[in-house]
Amino acid sequence: MRIKKSIIMLLIVALILIACLSFNYFNNLKKMYLIESKNGLAADYIKHHINPNMTIISHRGASGEVVEHTFEAYDKAINEGNNLIEQDVQTSKDGTLWVSHDESSERITGVKKNYSDMNDNEISKLHTENGENIHTLEEVLERYGIDNNIIFVIELKNGSSQVDNFLSLLRKYDVVNRTIVQSFEYEGIESAIKKQPDLVSMFLAENISNIEKHLPQNTIDIICFDKTLLSKGTVRKIKYNGKLPYLYTLDTDDEFNKAKEYGGGWIFY
Repeated sequence: MRIKKSIIMLLIVALILIACLSFNYFNNLKKMYLIESKNGLAADYIKHHINPNMTIISHRGASGEVVEHTFEAYDKAINEGNNLIEQDVQTSKDGTLWVSHDESSERITGVKKNYSDMNDNEISKLHTENGENIHTLEEVLERYGIDNNIIFVIELKNGSSQVDNFLSLLRKYDVVNRTIVQSFEYEGIESAIKKQPDLVSMFLAENISNIEKHLPQNTIDIICFDKTLLSKGTVRKIKYNGKLPYLYTLDTDDEFNKAKEYGGGWIFY
């Protein structure tokens, strides 16, 4: 009887071990990042920094020190050692992609008019306070695309309606593999990835329900969310679904330290 009991106990222990190993195996499979299947400088850079101390994307260039989205802002960021520069793009009445965070040109140029209501000639006459023109996305790619170390992080402010022009410019200047496309509108990301599968994608989330809704989407490599949503549970969910968790608009040492404490594939604006 004792021998039978011992055998039964061994079988039970063995089954428990097998169950644990199986759980860990499949759990680890689930945690494989989608970006691992992509190649190019942008993907390689992110894969290399999946567990960094800190990596910075210059938000609209060195926008905390000089006028945002100007060549001066991008030059300053690059000269300070930051090779990831961000652009937001708006569409003119002529269908051209212009670099601006806001729909209106008022805050940067003093002219209270939306880009979508202006033609290219009108926009080309606008100036920022440092004397620069508003730049087209093409001008930015032409100027900085020749540096093979530069990675572009481009937000489609108008979503899917901008995708064709956006991809056309990336291909023209051969920077597809050095670009991360980002948007608050999932349809824009989905359209871009379907047409250019090797592009790295980042979905911008404003709230928890937005994050959870898009966790299953296999066209998203990165979910970038507001710092106020940071928690271990949020990070765990994002990673478990094969995506990298990033944060945007961190400003203080306390915010950076809190983010670093959670580990993972962080990039901070």
